[in-house]
Amino acid sequence: MAAKIAKETSAIQRGIGEKVGNVLMNYCSFFFGFAFAFYWGWLMTLILLACFPVIMLMGIGMAIAKTDGIKETMRAYSQSSGYAEQALSAIKVVQTYGQEVLEMANYNKYLERAKKISLGIVNRRSFGGAILYLLLFGFYAYSFFWGGYLRYNDVKNGEREYSGGIVITIMFSVVMGAFGLGGADPHVSAITEGRIAGKIAFDVIDHKPSIDPYKQG
Repeated sequence: MAAKIAKETSAIQRGIGEKVGNVLMNYCSFFFGFAFAFYWGWLMTLILLACFPVIMLMGIGMAIAKTDGIKETMRAYSQSSGYAEQALSAIKVVQTYGQEVLEMANYNKYLERAKKISLGIVNRRSFGGAILYLLLFGFYAYSFFWGGYLRYNDVKNGEREYSGGIVITIMFSVVMGAFGLGGADPHVSAITEGRIAGKIAFDVIDHKPSIDPYKQG
């Protein structure tokens, strides 16, 4: 029961605080990013929207990798710190039976496991970062190709013509808009998880038992 309460309160804590602000920031980035892009050139924006799912997936991947990496690292180091705290709380027993070497070996075992997990996270981030940059620079090449095509063929952008500055503005506006929508997904998931955990916790708090413990027999 204590573990269940601790898990639910942790989920509630993750779902409040800065999460709402992060969701608002990401949604504003999405809205204003595409608003600027369509204002400066609706035709090129529509062309770049063909890559929108890829860019959004990149934003989701970046946000999830960052969140999961922090969670795994904290979980790994909490195991070793928890074992050390357990040994220190029973230091008299450890010293009485001469188990200092054993406790140090166990602590080093958990610490080594934490180091391996941290190293694995770094390797995954390096691999994911390489794929991310590959897709990102591929999108830049795609944007510059179509921007050059529209500029070379003198395609009108309303009353203006496409220029290098307008092409770059549209490109980064689309990128920031897509990243904003993709980055909001982990925060929305955390808020949803916190709402579910809060419902469960308050159901337990507000529960009225059928047996009155204060009723006199």
